[in-house]
Amino acid sequence: MKPLDGLSAVAMLALAAFAIDRIVAGILFLFTFLKPNYDPDLVDTSVQVVIRKKLKMAYVLIAAVLAVLVMVFYPNVRILNALGVKADQMLDSVLTGIILLGGSDQLANLLKTTGMPELKKPAPQPIQINGRLVLEEEAKAKVAQKAA
Repeated sequence: MKPLDGLSAVAMLALAAFAIDRIVAGILFLFTFLKPNYDPDLVDTSVQVVIRKKLKMAYVLIAAVLAVLVMVFYPNVRILNALGVKADQMLDSVLTGIILLGGSDQLANLLKTTGMPELKKPAPQPIQINGRLVLEEEAKAKVAQKAA
């Protein structure tokens, strides 16, 4: 496989970072689904901080393993090499790993266009319901009156 150009490497890293982020989020969701006592929203407030730290550590460890796998199976995806910067391979690997660990949110914030206006949601309109409402108690009473 030939070396990637800068734009292709950044696009592939962004895609890989997004995939790693989603895979790890899915794994942690399944873990908290199977072990509800590790879901910070379902436990007492006194242990929420500890559980959140454990989940964050698990996220980093799983994402690091996946990032290493990406770098092993795709050795030409190195950010400094793709940008044409002559650097030590170890430094290039570390920076590429950091980018992969960063996840999709940080890359999205980095690549956001600052000149685009934000979309504004329209003000919510009041709900109007037209029709007839029949309550069961009243309906039963009317049926009972007509039968009597």
